[in-house]
Amino acid sequence: MEIRELLTAVLLVLIPALPLAAADYFVSPTGDDAGAGSRERPWLTIAKANATLQPGDTVTFLDGEYAGVIEPANSGTEGMPITYRAENRLGAVITGGQSSDGMALCARLKEREHIVIDGFMFLPTAGGWMQLDAANYCIIRNCRMENATRSGSPIKCTNCHYNRYEDLQCWRANNTGVWGHVSGDLWNNFASSHNIFLRVHISRAGHRPFGQWFDCEYNVIRGCIFDCRWGRNFEFFSTPRLLVEQCIITNGFDGSGSADGRAKLFIIDSIFRRNVIYRNHYGPLVINAYKYEDLPTFGMMRSRLYHNTWYRNHEYGYEMVDNGDQNPDPHYVTGNIFQNNIFSYNDPGGDGLSLALYSNIAENNEFNHNLLYGDKPGCKTIRYDWVFPGLTEWKGLAMSAEEANELKPRQFRGNIDAEPGFLDPEADDYRLRPDSPCIDAGKPLARVTREGQGREVAVDDARWFYDGFGIPGEVGDLVFIGQNKTQARVTRTDIDTNTLALDRDITCARGDGVYPAHVGEAPDLGAYEVGAEARDWYAAPVIPDGLRIETMETATKPVVVTDFEIENLEQWHYYWNFSRQKNTDARIDDTTAGSGVRSMRIFATGDGAIMSCDIRPRWWDIDRFPTVRLSYRIPEGVPVGLWLHAFRSSTTGRGAVCIGGTAARATGSFPHIEKYTLIDDDRWHEIVLDARTIREAFPQVKLLQMFRFYTVENGAEGQQYWFDSFSIEPEA
Repeated sequence: MEIRELLTAVLLVLIPALPLAAADYFVSPTGDDAGAGSRERPWLTIAKANATLQPGDTVTFLDGEYAGVIEPANSGTEGMPITYRAENRLGAVITGGQSSDGMALCARLKEREHIVIDGFMFLPTAGGWMQLDAANYCIIRNCRMENATRSGSPIKCTNCHYNRYEDLQCWRANNTGVWGHVSGDLWNNFASSHNIFLRVHISRAGHRPFGQWFDCEYNVIRGCIFDCRWGRNFEFFSTPRLLVEQCIITNGFDGSGSADGRAKLFIIDSIFRRNVIYRNHYGPLVINAYKYEDLPTFGMMRSRLYHNTWYRNHEYGYEMVDNGDQNPDPHYVTGNIFQNNIFSYNDPGGDGLSLALYSNIAENNEFNHNLLYGDKPGCKTIRYDWVFPGLTEWKGLAMSAEEANELKPRQFRGNIDAEPGFLDPEADDYRLRPDSPCIDAGKPLARVTREGQGREVAVDDARWFYDGFGIPGEVGDLVFIGQNKTQARVTRTDIDTNTLALDRDITCARGDGVYPAHVGEAPDLGAYEVGAEARDWYAAPVIPDGLRIETMETATKPVVVTDFEIENLEQWHYYWNFSRQKNTDARIDDTTAGSGVRSMRIFATGDGAIMSCDIRPRWWDIDRFPTVRLSYRIPEGVPVGLWLHAFRSSTTGRGAVCIGGTAARATGSFPHIEKYTLIDDDRWHEIVLDARTIREAFPQVKLLQMFRFYTVENGAEGQQYWFDSFSIEPEA
């Protein structure tokens, strides 16, 4: 064979193996798909980009609006992703369209890998934001997603692995239900593992803003902001091997579509650390194990919660309830440990509870070396009980931190009762003052169980430590071992054998403490470490400006005004709770109104109805905002009561007091004050109530939990009434 022929043959073999040069394309609202896709001759549509892009290609969208769906026809490859980017962050607005499989979305990734979506505003005219199925090694970053409508879950990720979701704002999943209320979820993850959720801000959804299900594992949620405002903040359903760190959890609310306002932290063999949980307007976090349909029983097992800060949540800091009766077998709330946390100023309208524990949880749930403080020393911040509060009292075992250490030493050890000494809590700065008792008060997370030398260390409990989960780019924890603070990084955690693999050889003695990285003699309690800001190993939760919601604590004008008019939707669509009311339902009615064109109709769907709905305003200070004003229309004989609820406490029990209503109302054994009369003549009337009336039953009450329409199970099928123009006002 001649040399020329030989070279030609070799080139024919080699050329297909060489990567094609990556191409850069451009899209513009004034472009033309017949163009070259250059900056000078950009394309017009997302569809043209979808069909054209090959591994390594990047398409840049110039500022403007684009209808259609980001749905690449091809996958990228490792090192050569397909990239969709906005030239200016949020300058390119995707208004969505129909995906190839018929869904109304802005982005659709199905069986695609190595796709990057960067810098867009997703603002769908209808439907959701994005759906990913079997999409791996993808990056979604620097995007804002707002105002999803008519979508039960505007973000849904199924069977997705090794993805990164970074610097996203996901706000306003505005799906409305039959009551006119906001409902539906915002972001659900199913059967997905090894994903990173980094600095994602989740806000305003009706039911489940962010869900991690039991078939998701080895995921990392870091530096995220959970700020729902319309309901609970998230739901994790027995999620295994989850790391949640440096997150902000605030503004949870018991809203209309959420069923209740407590975020479900049901986690298995997981880590929850260095998070700030503050100013939630209900109990912020809960494990109330339960069985749902044919799914595995949801529970919380063998998880570690440490170096977190709970502050000024409307009710208890954490609630724990096992599944079933008083002696469940097996336990589904078992083997969890809380350590080196701060709980302070929670449950301000009640007893100042940090922990609300039902006595059916396993005894191997431990609370060690935490600060548990109410609003003054000696507060009984721990309630350990099985019985729900009575009508006017709440019995059971209530304990201060020191009493719990003494009375229940198997579960409580080394906890302290002291004012935490935050730098400026009124400005949401929960770092510690130099004189704080929390400085250097932390204890080691684990201890070495066998002396030795090398890169493997046996410990009494390896579940405290993160090893990177095998996610590319992730590194394990930096730990300090022993009094000399020998440093090493964890490369592998074996929770079955309780061993840590390290990145260097060390010498350790039995009993040496294994600590998180710290500055002083020992770690500080809570989410922040004093003096660590300049250390390269340190990362702490960041509370941005603008998260604080105006409440009746500081407002001078009404902040609770509901008129049920469509133009004021976000003023009321999350406030009223109509769900799970016995034999009672509700609908928006545009045939009658006290003012405007719409009102809310409450009606009995069967006998024994409670004719109920309720509203739980944020920080209802009845000295600052005593006046309740509303319009109503009640046909003759319909039972409707007016109820005020204090927060549950040892002195108020359930806190419920009836202050009036129609003649047919039933109050049962609850306290009853005959003060206000509702007229049942099937005409519209206005009534003005003074919320301080509750003090005739409970003189010490300052904060109210709830206003409620209610009768004790004597509503009859077909009965109904309407209300409208509800407001809570300062005293004139």
